Amino acid sequence: MRRKSLFVRYFLSYLGIIIISVTTFGMLFYYFNIISMNAEVKSNQFSSVSQSLNRVDYMLESMSNIAYHFSSNEVDSGYDQYLEQRDNGVFADLMAQRLSSYMQNMTEDIQILLYFRGDTDIYLHDGKYRYIDFEEHIGKNADLTISGLFSTLNSSVHSKALRIIKGGGDSSQEDPLAAFIYPVPYMSLVPEASLAFLVTEREFTSIFNNYYGEGQRNTYLLDHNLNMVYQSESLPLDDQELAKLVGMKGVGTFEDTLQGKPVLVMRALSEHSGYSLVVLMEEGNFYSKVGLMRRVIIACVSIITVLSVLWALIMAVRNYRPIRELARSSAGGDAEDEPLSGDNELEIIQQRIDTAHRKNHELGKLIDLQRPYVVFTCLSNILRGKVDDRQELQFQMQCASIDFPQRYLQVLLAAPAGRESISEKIQLILSACEEIAVDGCVLYGTEILLEKQVAVIANYREKTIEGRATGVVLAELLQQAMQQQGVEISVGIGSACTRLEDVHTSYVEAAVVIGEYVASHSGSIMRFEEIPVTHSLDYSLSLVNQSLLMQSLKQGDRTAAQLALDRLVAEAAKAEGSFLITQYLCFDIANTLLRTIGQANGEVQYADLHSLRDFHTLEEFHQQAAKIVQSICDQFDSFASRKSSQLSADVIDYVSRNYRSNSLSLEGVAAHFEFSASHLSRFFKQATGRTFSQYITQLRMAYIKQQLTESDRQIKEIVTEAGYIDVASFVRKFKNAEGITPSQYRQITQQRSHK
Repeated sequence: MRRKSLFVRYFLSYLGIIIISVTTFGMLFYYFNIISMNAEVKSNQFSSVSQSLNRVDYMLESMSNIAYHFSSNEVDSGYDQYLEQRDNGVFADLMAQRLSSYMQNMTEDIQILLYFRGDTDIYLHDGKYRYIDFEEHIGKNADLTISGLFSTLNSSVHSKALRIIKGGGDSSQEDPLAAFIYPVPYMSLVPEASLAFLVTEREFTSIFNNYYGEGQRNTYLLDHNLNMVYQSESLPLDDQELAKLVGMKGVGTFEDTLQGKPVLVMRALSEHSGYSLVVLMEEGNFYSKVGLMRRVIIACVSIITVLSVLWALIMAVRNYRPIRELARSSAGGDAEDEPLSGDNELEIIQQRIDTAHRKNHELGKLIDLQRPYVVFTCLSNILRGKVDDRQELQFQMQCASIDFPQRYLQVLLAAPAGRESISEKIQLILSACEEIAVDGCVLYGTEILLEKQVAVIANYREKTIEGRATGVVLAELLQQAMQQQGVEISVGIGSACTRLEDVHTSYVEAAVVIGEYVASHSGSIMRFEEIPVTHSLDYSLSLVNQSLLMQSLKQGDRTAAQLALDRLVAEAAKAEGSFLITQYLCFDIANTLLRTIGQANGEVQYADLHSLRDFHTLEEFHQQAAKIVQSICDQFDSFASRKSSQLSADVIDYVSRNYRSNSLSLEGVAAHFEFSASHLSRFFKQATGRTFSQYITQLRMAYIKQQLTESDRQIKEIVTEAGYIDVASFVRKFKNAEGITPSQYRQITQQRSHK
């Protein structure tokens, strides 16, 4: 046999299918995910740039609003006042207060200054400075990209932005500045002053990092005239490349090559301020998350490929093993079987199958001879719900040539009238079942031996025939066929079902129809759904009220027990039906009382409950039950009292036997009797009238006094034996209680005893 070749075929087949599937899926998954992630990263990165520019717009709008608010008539009058009272410190304080109030709406990295045209002083939030001093404040030798700050403050008619790059000395270590200058009054043809906002590059860097995070990138903020306002470079560019970026048009994300490296340039343009934000990133940094995902996908596909090879090997082994074992068992055969031979396991198995088919055909002929018994067994199992072993049932159905090809199943139970010639009547009914032919319907009948009835399992396609229930139509046809034979039958019809497991339920329903109604109406046909219901089939009392009655009886609560009893009796009074139903409900109440008494371990007498057996009215039962409820409550009270007294005696006895132990404590006794310490303390006080420690002290004192009087042992030994560890402390306690020391007490008591 070529067992190895067959195994290799399995392995290669599984491996080929899996590798092709995994490779195809991996390639598609990789392609579509990378494309999708590239687009998502582009969208997210550009969205971050746009949001950063919006934040800059918000800052510029705040500056513009402050300049507009500052531009009031007070500027004119203030300027005249300043010219007249230049040295007056009140005006400088007023300007400082106003600038301070405006700065409260800005961050700490933004300063505001006010400069009146032609003046040599600058106003800040903390006072007035000479311009020369202010220039030193922001850095000597400041290199302004457009012109000097002083001349710009004197000449600006429109809002303007400047980038101040500091140079030389220690001042180069400070952040560069961006100055946003607004003429005052705002939008005036002849401004009298200039309002400037000085923003450190640290503020811009914080804004941009807040939206698109920290990383290696070049960021350029340009005003509406494409003048550089902010510049941050991690990738150095020459003047030509920088000019190319500054002069680019359009918005969005663009791919480019700078210094031989692929880069992506994002440009966002503000509709309100005209400012533009240009961000340059290397492709690797731009798609860093995509690169990570690419490596993850490749790793996952590789792992899946390796696992697929292992899975193919395992599946080949698992699927080859049963074929090999089947081939071995087939090759063995019986001694009388034909010898089997073949090139591989499959050929041997095929030969064995052919032999089995031949034997099954011969066995089928034998089964046909016993088909009536097989049919009876199969249908009986189905009617009685014995369908758990579906394989065995299917085999029985095949042997009996029973098939249920249609959707619906329903049981019709036929009962012939009269007891004479019952066997012949049943045989006629079975014959009639085989002769009834309705399109889309199949009938299988079997005798119910003990009941002398015929159960018919009807299998049909549609629930109705010409607007009438199919089961009723089939029952009428069966009844008509029997009438032609001179036999009168009654037919009970169960509910239609779609599962073989529910045929048993339909059979039971049909039997209920025969037993409860049709038996008294000979020759009739009735469905289970049509049984007239004149009373409820379910009478029961509220479990809540029963539980309430039991619990209140256990607690000896007469009021609660009586209330629960009244509710239960009220439920019994509402029940509709005969007095027998009322008796049934009353007996349920009596059983509740019996169960409650039974939980008292037989210590409560309940012989009086027998008087509940005989009553003629519900009121009479109610009165008698109320008396017994009160009696039970009294008995439970007495029972609880006895248990409490016994428990008290047990606790006191335990303490009396162990009081001399120095480890005796309230917590230890409580743990021994499964109490809490606080509960035992209250319990002990109620039982003895003393606290636990007082009672222990009393017992120990009595023992020590007895030993002092009757023995000559050392006091220390007696005190230690009594449970005290600190003898000196006990002596003080004894003297406080008796007024004398233990040795004095011994001397006095012994002298008295000698006398």
